[in-house]
Amino acid sequence: MSGWFISEIFQQPHWREDTAGHANYADIEWDVVLDPQDALPLTVLEEFIPQQHWRPQGSGTQIRSEALDKLERLWSEHIDRIPAPPPQPPVPRGAPRQGWMRDPVLRKKVEDAAQDRLMKHYAKEGWEVVDTRYGNSFDARATKGNEVIYLEAKGTVTSGQSVIVTRGEVDWALNHPGQCVLGVLSDIRVTEDGAVDPNSGTFRLYRWEPRDDDLDPRAYGWTPSAPM
Repeated sequence: MSGWFISEIFQQPHWREDTAGHANYADIEWDVVLDPQDALPLTVLEEFIPQQHWRPQGSGTQIRSEALDKLERLWSEHIDRIPAPPPQPPVPRGAPRQGWMRDPVLRKKVEDAAQDRLMKHYAKEGWEVVDTRYGNSFDARATKGNEVIYLEAKGTVTSGQSVIVTRGEVDWALNHPGQCVLGVLSDIRVTEDGAVDPNSGTFRLYRWEPRDDDLDPRAYGWTPSAPM
């Protein structure tokens, strides 16, 4: 399975009826759930990503930042080989809130389209832009002279009135006031064969200055005000 935590850790009575006390819990929103017989084998993980420890003697382990890109790619390729489940209705284009795409391959294409649009915009404005999306709480760093800004990209097939942002992204923006920009590529068009139209969508830039009244705790969902 793969998914996102959508809550903080909380305690409730232990799940084993014969055990006293409390246990730790967290709410998770799954994007992919496979039959156990279709699981990605540990032997494959160990062969292709040997720098990661894959056999934790506990309830889990954190994936190393240098392994994230390989794991996402390996997982997407694995899912692609599994017979598709019955189709689920997608989040409609034009809907106000960004929904979590259940297809990891399509989700990656949408995210990449937004990232590409944002980086090209600043490159054309004379900034030196470096892709930093893996292992960081921002997607790119743009430099011009002594000025540095941190770029965050969000892509969605919805109208983009509200987009999903992570706690790490929020914390980075709060710790770097005046240095963060969020680019939203909304109303992205997906063709019938699952390709993303790179010329579609509406691109907007926002000062990435999250405030409590702009956020609601999903991952978060951020509702931006006026564009830059």
